[in-house]
Amino acid sequence: MKRNVLISLTVLLAVTASIGIILLINNPQRELEKQAQRPGQEDRLAGNVTLHGLTASREERYTLDTAYKPLHQFAVYYGELQYSGIPDYSVYDFMIVFDRNPDSVAKARAQGTKIFQYIYFGSRFADTDQFMAETKEQVKQFKEQGLADGVFLDECDIAYWDPSYSQDEAKQQRFYTRLQELTDYIRSLGMESVINGTRAFAGLGDYYLWESFQSYWGTKQISWDASTPAARQESEDGAVTYGRRFDDWTFEGTAVNAGDHIEGGSKGAIEKIIELDEIVSPADMRGQYDWVYTEWFGEGGNDETVSIHAWIGDSLPFIEADWSELSWKQLPKLWKGEPESWDGIGQKSKYLKLRFEFDGALKLRIDRILLSFDYVYPYWDMKRSNGAADDNPYMWNNNNSQLQYLLAKKNTAADRPVNILAHSYGEKTDLEKMRYTYFSSLIHDFYAWNYAQPMMQEVTHYEILEEPLGMLLKKEQNGNETTGYFTGATAKINDRSHTASLIRDEPAYYYSRPVTIDGDMSDWADADQLYANSEGAYGAYQQYWGLTSGSFASGTADNLKLVAHDDQEWIELEQDGTGTWVGPVVGADQYHYSNRMDETVWNSSGDGKAEYYIKYQHDDGSWSEWSAAPSGSGGQQFKAFQVKLVLSGKASAADGAGNLQQGVAFWGSSHLWRLQLSDDVNTQGIWVTDDSKYLYIRYKVAGQLDYSDYENIVSNNFYNVYIDSDTSNASGYKGSWWNTSFGAKYRLLNNGLYRWNESAADDKDEAGWEWVGTSKVSYKKAPTGDEIEFKIRKSTLGGLKSKDIRLYMFNEETASHYGTLIAPVKLDAESQLAEAFTYSQKVYQPKIPHGYLLSDQIEVEQGTTSVVLQWNEIKPKQTDVKAWLRTRSMGAESWNDWAEVSSEQAITGDFDHVQYAIGLYTKNGQASPEVSDIKLALH
Repeated sequence: MKRNVLISLTVLLAVTASIGIILLINNPQRELEKQAQRPGQEDRLAGNVTLHGLTASREERYTLDTAYKPLHQFAVYYGELQYSGIPDYSVYDFMIVFDRNPDSVAKARAQGTKIFQYIYFGSRFADTDQFMAETKEQVKQFKEQGLADGVFLDECDIAYWDPSYSQDEAKQQRFYTRLQELTDYIRSLGMESVINGTRAFAGLGDYYLWESFQSYWGTKQISWDASTPAARQESEDGAVTYGRRFDDWTFEGTAVNAGDHIEGGSKGAIEKIIELDEIVSPADMRGQYDWVYTEWFGEGGNDETVSIHAWIGDSLPFIEADWSELSWKQLPKLWKGEPESWDGIGQKSKYLKLRFEFDGALKLRIDRILLSFDYVYPYWDMKRSNGAADDNPYMWNNNNSQLQYLLAKKNTAADRPVNILAHSYGEKTDLEKMRYTYFSSLIHDFYAWNYAQPMMQEVTHYEILEEPLGMLLKKEQNGNETTGYFTGATAKINDRSHTASLIRDEPAYYYSRPVTIDGDMSDWADADQLYANSEGAYGAYQQYWGLTSGSFASGTADNLKLVAHDDQEWIELEQDGTGTWVGPVVGADQYHYSNRMDETVWNSSGDGKAEYYIKYQHDDGSWSEWSAAPSGSGGQQFKAFQVKLVLSGKASAADGAGNLQQGVAFWGSSHLWRLQLSDDVNTQGIWVTDDSKYLYIRYKVAGQLDYSDYENIVSNNFYNVYIDSDTSNASGYKGSWWNTSFGAKYRLLNNGLYRWNESAADDKDEAGWEWVGTSKVSYKKAPTGDEIEFKIRKSTLGGLKSKDIRLYMFNEETASHYGTLIAPVKLDAESQLAEAFTYSQKVYQPKIPHGYLLSDQIEVEQGTTSVVLQWNEIKPKQTDVKAWLRTRSMGAESWNDWAEVSSEQAITGDFDHVQYAIGLYTKNGQASPEVSDIKLALH
């Protein structure tokens, strides 16, 4: 591959006339010669242009270097896709799954993702025609039922057949021939295959999975049997085993501890609560453990006669139903009852309860129970010899001898290159290991990479390309380091120290991450804030009470009566003089103790006098004095209130038509107020920002953010952010509590994400929300507990195809079901539900730049007020050209923001420095756009 081209061009600022300056990118030497001939121009500062990943012809036409190979992404998921929580399969080139459900597979394939179905090969291999016929029939069924584009052949290792056969050339050839027969058959059906096994078989399939590339996984273990000593044993590779007797298990029914084994499986059970802090040494203690899997060894049981159950908890005693204390919960029953089968747990807790139940396992014999805990992810020493495996490709090998075999020997000898899939293990939170694995895969020129949790029961799209690298142009060896030259970046890895570094020279306008999800809010910009509120939180639903015919009887009346005239009910004096009515105490519900009176309206007519009074109870329980209550807006905060009506004058009388002839009549009153919600749902600020891959949301409350991280526990409060991702009013969730015209497509509820089911029958019914999960959302609370920030992949939100997206936030107290709608306008009766937050994406539908031109800072004459960037371009299909300008005002230390411009689009202002960048993009890989005749016009 070609080396990255770095060319520096001198650029001349040529004064053309008093109306402006034209800056031409042309032949640098010729322009320097011309400049030297011009008097009075010595004080001008020329600019430079640096090219990244581009080539320039003699005529200064700029194109991409298309000699590159992109690194693809794949995923392994040993489960049904309908439970994966993946909203967008298109981010993967292909997925390896164990899913025989045609509907879920069809959904993934419809999005352009190839599906490879899992097949055991090595552990079930038999050198017989019958075995081959059965395996081929299984592949054929995958094809005919639309279940697969290819097949993943696992355990392609002679050691699964017999470990001694790795040295037996005849057996090697039999295994090779049978596997070749199968891959040829798969290819004849128009399907592809992935080989997972030793490198001798890499060329048989279309892809070779280098499992445990760079790092592998192991566990610590507890082994219950009669022979293992109780002491801690540590192997050479650091694995730890604690031996235990069967004596500390509880036996029920027919189950019996026979000393060296467990028997009696007709109708019985055994169980044990494991508290590792009492078993492990201080060196191994964690306080809360990864429970990896359990396994039993013996005979006489299967999935029908043995079932295994597991519970996790963080406090004793074991009380399964004690959800209020978040004490214990049972894990889903996915456990296999057959011997030597891993029963994956994949949870963390302080305690684990295991229970084996037997029903009809008459010849049950359990010789050993193994519990694996605490994942460890060591690195391979890629430089260390693996002995005979270095020269024998039929033996498992993970160091650089495998790399050299695959990339050098196999790729040059085979009819087609080996597409290597790098598959490594590690914690999702170990970003440095992920980064190192990614860079290693890219520098070594692999086809695709993946970084996974060992049980393969969850899928996360690890997006290392938050700092994109663009095209790989060249690689070269330098001692222990391998250096890769990338468009705009240089990456280095060291296979012995397992380190990776990246030096970037990319435009900050495009790639700099806006925030880091770490609970530190100092990296959020002021411009990201869409809402600010320093007042108390009041419910979105107004409360009502009034003095009407219905409520008149609830109070105490003296010399007043209720009279109906032509369907109009009036309160009138019974006799001349004064009449009084005192109403009941009106207060909040049992959950609220503070309110705000918004409005008091009352009406009267006639020649007498009507007086309306109100008194309020304060939060401390004391009452105010009676005070006149004029009609109009309120503003008074209260815990409860009481009203009093006083009428004075002559007894009221009306004519036959119902018209008041004398006296005074009261028509009624109404009171509107709002409940004040707790500080925990009192949102004081909302912020939104984005970058090329993620949408970031942050909000702050006056109290403490209060929601449960436990799936089955109802939170005290719900914090809802509704997202209209495409601004289409015709679809989405409308809800019954707002009067907006738009439909929400996604909902961030506490720490989980939901997607609206467009086929839902009722767009106002919350039942149409489908759970996407918490794994698609990264979040972190501030140490103060009153603020939180989220990161959500744009592809998870349907790609956010509209530049302007709309958001609503609605916070609710789950106990009372009262809530408040957070709106960008003042909450009042007319506008409280009228508008949403509108956010314009800063990085809208970006493309990874495969190359760009970046000019130096160009000094211009003082008084320059306008700049126009001009260029010619040719854009073949699936290519694009973008350009940006920025200016710096006279005397200012910092630049104005980059502005994307079209050709001949002016940027105005008072400035004395200019800088521009032009990006060239391709989705094709073979085609490149072309840019020429670049000019700056200054006025």
